[in-house]
This record gives sequence, structure tokens and C-alpha cells, in this order.
Amino acid sequence: MSEEADLQVKTMKEGSVTVPKELKVTYKEGLKLSDADLSSTGWTWADGDAALTVGTGEYPAYFDTSGLENTHDFSAVEGYDKDNHRVERKISVIVEKGTSTVTIITKTLDKPYDGGAVSAPEYTTSGSKGKKTITWQENKGTVDAPKWENIDSAPSEVGNYRVVVTLAEDNNYKSAEAALKFVISKAENVWTEELSIEGWTYGSYDETKNVPSAEAKFGDVVFTYSDKQDGTYKNEAPENAGTWYVKAAVAGTENYTGLEAVQEFVIKKAIPTPDEVTGLIIVQGHPLSELELPEQFRWEDETQIAEELGTHPFKAIYTPEDIVNYETVETKIDVQVVPALSVINHVPTISASDKTIKFGEKFDPLKDVTAKDKEDGDLTSEINVVKNTVDTGKAGTYEVVYQVADSQNASVRKTIKIHVKAEEKPEDPNTPDKDDIPDKGDMPDKGNTPDQNGADKENADANKSVQTGDRTNVLLWVMLLGVSSVGLLCGLYRKKR
Repeated sequence: MSEEADLQVKTMKEGSVTVPKELKVTYKEGLKLSDADLSSTGWTWADGDAALTVGTGEYPAYFDTSGLENTHDFSAVEGYDKDNHRVERKISVIVEKGTSTVTIITKTLDKPYDGGAVSAPEYTTSGSKGKKTITWQENKGTVDAPKWENIDSAPSEVGNYRVVVTLAEDNNYKSAEAALKFVISKAENVWTEELSIEGWTYGSYDETKNVPSAEAKFGDVVFTYSDKQDGTYKNEAPENAGTWYVKAAVAGTENYTGLEAVQEFVIKKAIPTPDEVTGLIIVQGHPLSELELPEQFRWEDETQIAEELGTHPFKAIYTPEDIVNYETVETKIDVQVVPALSVINHVPTISASDKTIKFGEKFDPLKDVTAKDKEDGDLTSEINVVKNTVDTGKAGTYEVVYQVADSQNASVRKTIKIHVKAEEKPEDPNTPDKDDIPDKGDMPDKGNTPDQNGADKENADANKSVQTGDRTNVLLWVMLLGVSSVGLLCGLYRKKR
């Protein structure tokens, strides 16, 4: 009889392992292989301290089979190491570029217009070591639908803008950028120098003293003038005496508001130089009304009687032809009081008026000047120019003095003002061409302006004329005394007979 035995055969399962694929990590400073975590897969890096760089690489790792070998057969598994009880493989790791950051520290770049460009903002970066770039952009769209367009430099004009700070990528880090929106708003313009102007007396305008002055924070100041505060203002500065107003204005723009100020000023009437009147003779006991004066003169009291023989001053009122610009003044005129039977002689008159001429215009001092006398008639040809300071090549106010004497040597002088207007500047703000500047041919003829010697000679002749007139009056007085004496002797003679 045989014995039966039980035979048990142990069957091993076929071992297998799953290899992790496409492990991804993001680059950072000091990145190690161990940062690619395998803890959930059962795998272990052979060298977890190995440094990683950006890109894809394969690194050795192993799978521990010691706890599975009783039930699984790993002999057919690729990379199985029976002695060390593990499966060895290389696992692929993808290292992606790290994240960079740009942080703008400046809170705002908003400002009102000041004429200067916006300053670059302060910012910090992390990650990439690449190039940093600042880009300025203007919104050409709307607030709700912006359309940002690059501009060449930091803006200074009013508008809506943004600044973009960009950090370029490098081998290990991606690029990054940050933006800050800001607004340059319209500025409220202000006067940095208030409007001021110094008035003057007619004929004494000084371009260095009497011009208006004002300065604005923004823009150019334009001055205009009017005879009324709320009237129509014009560019041309006034010349006549009176109360005037100057307006200083700055036109507003997209960048700043406009400004306007008005200042009153006065051009005072000038004190005229009365014409010189000499050679007047009146009979003793007669009123001054019998003596006819030149047009601009009248006796203060024409009923006054010339009582005392000899030459005496009498008060007269001088009213200039230009009463707008000159004051009416009191003056004194010497009159010779002679005995009865003397012949009264009237003083001649000169007709000449103030003139305004253009810069560089030729000036003839005798043009439109006439003289007449009640006894002698037309004396125009006898007029002497005893003073002429006119220089048409220089803007300003000049004097011309005329003198004329009648046959009895009664003499009168008349002074007029010649205003030479400033040279007109071209509208083009650029420097005018040389052709616009008067050449020597356009300057006044020196012959029309007596030189110093000529003026002295004419003054001497005029004085000589006046002195001759005085001697003539003395001779007339002697003759009258002689005639009176003869008449008296004849009367006595008849009485004796």
C-alpha cells in the first residue's frame, strides 16, 4: 500500500512598474532634481541634489521592489536589478522658465500741465536678468474703449497716458511687464507779473519806460488798447492825450486756460511853447482890443488900457491849434506904448501845424507853411526856419521853429511838433530782410535839416532882425517927438502973430 502526498506549486505574478512621464517643474534659483516630486509614484531619484536648468532632461531614478519580490517576478522588467532589489530607469523632466515680476512703486503720475515732461516711475523687478524698457503710450480711443499708441518720449501735453515697464526674458525666466495709467490735466493759468503801465505826457513817449508790462505762467501776452474799458481794443498804441485802457491777454490752449487783465492809464496834455510875438505898438490910452494878435492868442483882458509909456508885458491866453494834446496856457506879450499920433503896427502870423510822418519819410520843413501880415500881406517867402531837429531815421518827437518879421520889424515865432512814427515791424516774427530796412537813400536829406552852424546863423539873423525892429521903434519915437515939437513951435509962432 502506497502513501499519497499533497504537492503545492507557488505561482508568481509578473511584476511591472509604471514610469512617470513628462514631469514638469518651474525654474527657480537653486532648483534641484528633488524638487520634481516623485513621492506619490514609488520612485526615488538616484541623485536628488542634482541641479536643474531650463529645458528637458532625463535623470536616473529607481523603484524599490524588495517588498514585492515574494509575490511578483520582476526578472522580465527592463532595468531590474535583482541584487539591489530595484528597477532602475531614466525619467524625463521638463524644466519650464520661471516667472518674472515688475512692480511699479510710484503711486501716481497724474499732474496738471506745467510745460515739463512726466518723470519716469520708480519700479522693482524679480526673476529675469534681461533688459528693462520703459514705453510711453497715449490713449487715442476712449476711456471705455482705449486705443494705446506708443509715443516717442515722456509726455508733457494734456491727455490720457500710461507708462509700461517691460522686463525681457532671459535663459531661465520669462518676460514680465506692468503698466500705470495717468492724466495730464489742463492747468489754471496765472499772472506771474501783474499788468502795469506808466502814463506819460503827450510827445514824451519812451519805449523803455512807457510800454505795458505783464507776464503769465503760460503763453505769450498780447497787449491791445482802447479809449473805453469795455470798448473795442486795437493793437496800435494810442498817441493822443486822454484816458486810455490797455488789455493784457493770453489765449487759452488745450494745455492751459486763458488770462485777461485791463489797466487804465493817462496820456497828459503837453504844455505848449507859445509862439514868440514881438514888435507890438499901441497908442497910449487905448485898449488892448485894438491890437490884433495871432490866431492862437487873445488878451486876458482886452479892455485893459495901455496907460504908461514904454514897453510893458501884458497878460495873454495862448490856445494851441491842437487842443486835444496841448494845454491852454497864460503868457505875457511885450507891447510898446507910444504917444498919440503914432501908427499902430500889427504883428504878422504864421500858419503851421503839428505833423506825424512815417519812419524814413523825407521832411520839408517849409511845406504847407505860410505867413501873412495885416499891413504887408503875404510874407510866406520871408519865413525863416530857426530850428529844425527832425531826424526821420529815428522815431520820436521833434521841434521846428519858424520866424517871420514884417516891414516894421514886428516879429513872430511859431513852434510845431513833428512826430516820427516807429518803424513798422513785419508780421512775420522772423528777422526782417535787409530790403525792409531803409537805406541811406530813404533817410531825410541833410539839406532839409539846418546844421548847427546854419541854425546859429539863422538865430543870429533873427536876433538881429528883432534888434533892428527895436531901433526902428526908437527912431519912430524920436520922429514923433520931433514932429510934436515942430507942431508946438508952429502953434506958438501963429499965436505970436
